[in-house]
Amino acid sequence: KALRQLGCLHLLKSYSKAFGEEEFASPELKEVQFEAAWRAGQWNLPTALTRAQGTSSAAAFNQSLHSALSALDRNDVGCAVQETNRSRAHLLRNAIRGGAESSDAMNITIMRMRMLDDVSDAAKLWRYFCAGGLANLEAAMQSLRDLWSSRNVDNAPFRLIEPSLALQGIILNMAGLEEQHTQLLTRTSILARKDGHTTEGVQAIRTIRMMAQRGSTAHDTQRPDLIISKTSPWRVEEAKLLWAQGKSESAIAIVNSIVRQMKPNSLMRQLDTTKSPLADPKSTAHYY
Repeated sequence: KALRQLGCLHLLKSYSKAFGEEEFASPELKEVQFEAAWRAGQWNLPTALTRAQGTSSAAAFNQSLHSALSALDRNDVGCAVQETNRSRAHLLRNAIRGGAESSDAMNITIMRMRMLDDVSDAAKLWRYFCAGGLANLEAAMQSLRDLWSSRNVDNAPFRLIEPSLALQGIILNMAGLEEQHTQLLTRTSILARKDGHTTEGVQAIRTIRMMAQRGSTAHDTQRPDLIISKTSPWRVEEAKLLWAQGKSESAIAIVNSIVRQMKPNSLMRQLDTTKSPLADPKSTAHYY
């Protein structure tokens, strides 16, 4: 769990390969393995791990979630929907049998149901993400954004909603929607920082930095401005994270850099002689 929270998913993956078949059969280890696998986008798992379905509800959930995402990765929408439906039914049966559970357990169940809905929503629109047509792609992105936004819960404890945020990030990454992924990571960092979990916030910003250093995607001929611009919202969030960590000098340096980048553009707009408010005194009122 500590490796996962620090974002060391690849290290966790390498570490887990050292286990034998008997250790893989442990429900607790299966839960960790499947969760780490879908978070890292690892779809080919050892046979010893996938041989049998876990017995605990947590392990069953993470295995089904991994199977659904793996199906999306190979464009098998039908299998993805089937896996989410099966896992949803499993969660409902457990909730009914459990009777009067604690509020924490019920909240986890509700969040997992919402996560399954997130996967189902993406599966229904997946063909548009794969087709690559700009008009259909933009419509699908807006539809997915609206569906997910309707289930956003920003005032809940970060630990409760973090798996849902991570899942949405994996789906957006698989679909090649880097701009939307950047927006989600920025939101993740904001929520983590406000709830006192700066480590997760730092990991989200680090992921954006890695995205900015990679080559272009299938949908973009160049990096989206939201990622590469030195005045992007994630840069402001990075400064706030540094400030929260007590690194005030680094935070101020980033803010000064953003101000320097914005100031020339602002001055050029105001000194544009063709559309300058200085040419018409009456038009300057909204600047003050």
